[in-house]
Amino acid sequence: LEDISDALSKGLNTFSYDEAVEAFEHEDFENALAKNGNSIEKTAESSDISARSVYRKIKQFNLSVA
Repeated sequence: LEDISDALSKGLNTFSYDEAVEAFEHEDFENALAKNGNSIEKTAESSDISARSVYRKIKQFNLSVA
């Protein structure tokens, strides 16, 4: 993520659209999870998605929730 953010902030377009979208979604989801104290239920509610979708995104982005 940092590589993508750095490149984009410097105006370098070295990533595909799909990579940029995935990086944005990853960062946005990680922020939502942190904002909600890593609570699956609170993250689901604040993101207007199911708890099952939260678990899928945790797996998709290879995150750990302690």
